[in-house]
Amino acid sequence: MVAEGRPVAGATVVVAERTARPHVVLTGADGRYRIEGLPPDEYVPAAVAPGYAETALAGGLGVPALVAVKSGVTSHAPDLTLLSYAVESLPTELANAVHLRQTAAYTASATFPEDAVAQVRAYAFDYNGVTVDSLRLYLPITATPGVTLPLALLVAPTAIDDWQQVSVAFAAMGHALVGISPMPARGVDAEAQAQDVRVALSLAQQGALGPEVGANKPVAMGGSYSSAILARLVRAAGSQLAGWVTVGGLSNAFEGAER
Repeated sequence: MVAEGRPVAGATVVVAERTARPHVVLTGADGRYRIEGLPPDEYVPAAVAPGYAETALAGGLGVPALVAVKSGVTSHAPDLTLLSYAVESLPTELANAVHLRQTAAYTASATFPEDAVAQVRAYAFDYNGVTVDSLRLYLPITATPGVTLPLALLVAPTAIDDWQQVSVAFAAMGHALVGISPMPARGVDAEAQAQDVRVALSLAQQGALGPEVGANKPVAMGGSYSSAILARLVRAAGSQLAGWVTVGGLSNAFEGAER
């Protein structure tokens, strides 16, 4: 594992079997790694390290390069070159730049806590060629302008409105909750999804969603596929968060594929 011609220690390297079972190791001080117990097959090593972007072994035209593993033989993979991870700067006038608009306002209820009710504002914005229309702000029904509320950020693994019971519950307990879910147009590009979340978080902290949010830092929550989105959000905008929690990480998705 190299970067700018130098070995990278502590990089995470992963290969996956056809069943999606992952094998994960760390590189040593010399940038080298060794993965034991791989069934004979062809694999594409991928890696990431702090400060570097995810990279997979590739050949010409960016086509994945396969490493053949045979029984009783040690296979040697070519060096994998890591590139620095650069965070794209967001425009100063962000709300105007992404054409933020409120698309609906309504009240919603939940069964827990009992008789929980929340104000809901739905928003849409345009970013990097996609209209993101899954942005929601949930507020206590008693929220008043000028009173800044504790902030929570929910990155839902599926459609944000499917998580309304959870979102309303947080709002009913006195939180402002910013919720967003992945856009199908992004496919499985978790990095692009994370940048959508970063825009949504920045809009909230700049007061573009309302004065109830303000510049306070939220605890971000997610699970399953959105764990990958949150991991990338922490890397890109960790200083904007107070912390993050995931339930059911990507390992669960791999295990599900095996079954």
